Amino acid sequence: MNHILTRPAARPAAGIVDDLERDDDRRGFERDETDNHHRHLGAELLRRVREADARVPAERRAPRTVAEKLARLAAATAGTEVA
Repeated sequence: MNHILTRPAARPAAGIVDDLERDDDRRGFERDETDNHHRHLGAELLRRVREADARVPAERRAPRTVAEKLARLAAATAGTEVA
């Protein structure tokens, strides 16, 4: 009968792990490549929204900002007097 004896892989000592964690904590938050991807995605979505908005006729376009809403309200109430 053959017996194969293996030993578990060597694990780092607690001192090494503690040193690595302290070094990582000292460096703080690190940016990664997803930040850049999110920026590009946001720009692409904004471009698509603007293109889609441009295809909608002006009289059917919903106001998106407070300034647009106020201008639309002023145009709708022009000529009417509030007593």
